[in-house]
Amino acid sequence: MKRVWGGWSCGVLMLAAALVGLSALTAGAQESRGITVSGEGVAEAMPDVMELAAKIDGNAQLAGDALEKFRGNKKRFVDALKRLGIEGLSIVDSGPSVNSGTPANPMAAFQGGQVDETKMPNSVGFQEELTVTLSGVDKMQAEDLLRSLTLIIDAAKDAGVNLSASPISMIQAQFQGAKPTSLATYRLSQPDAAKQQAYEAALASARAKAERLAQLAGLKLGDIVSIRETAPGAQGDDDNGGMMGAYLTLMTGAAGKEKTEYTSGEFKKIPVAASLSVQFDTVKKQLPLRRE
Repeated sequence: MKRVWGGWSCGVLMLAAALVGLSALTAGAQESRGITVSGEGVAEAMPDVMELAAKIDGNAQLAGDALEKFRGNKKRFVDALKRLGIEGLSIVDSGPSVNSGTPANPMAAFQGGQVDETKMPNSVGFQEELTVTLSGVDKMQAEDLLRSLTLIIDAAKDAGVNLSASPISMIQAQFQGAKPTSLATYRLSQPDAAKQQAYEAALASARAKAERLAQLAGLKLGDIVSIRETAPGAQGDDDNGGMMGAYLTLMTGAAGKEKTEYTSGEFKKIPVAASLSVQFDTVKKQLPLRRE
């Protein structure tokens, strides 16, 4: 009985292994079915939001005095902007933070990243990052936008507050290179329409590639089997394309950090890109019937 059971068990195992191998071959055949190509598309849109960053602080030996200074500085800044009466102008709070001790030279420490800068002993500091936002800039003339920006900068300086640009993505910072840092950041807050156009262009590009390949192979292009979004450049024709896609993904993050994904240091159209991997079915061309 043991020998019969052992033989039966061995046969079952061999049959299972064969079925697994057949399934793997079938799956491989299904995955390689048709033609898979990549397509990329780009659409451009004007930014609709201008942003500036403001840092409010208040420092003193006693926490109560520091808080009073901080509140006074913030109120003076907010009131100065409200008096401008600019339509679409708003301020977004980020929430204050409290630090024990402040750098003797805060500006030098901020610009040079000197976290170990000598600190004032036994002092307390309240700080908050504010974002000054002007919406609807895509509907403004360039001259009107410059006038509004000038008023905002002057009002901030009168209130004793220095403005700086809001963060942009690392990719855009590298593309900007040695250009002077812009004081304002321009952002596309609603990229859906441009994204849709980029998708359509990417799909059209993929279809054109697939049709050329099918024609070379003597096949006829069929329906779309599958479609998925990829990182720009990830499906490139060479290794450089894949490396660029990985680099973009690494720098911008999985979701691109919408805050900095569609931003620019210049008031001009912002590109919105889409990349797709599309698999098409193929069928053999029917040969014309011969008449005898």
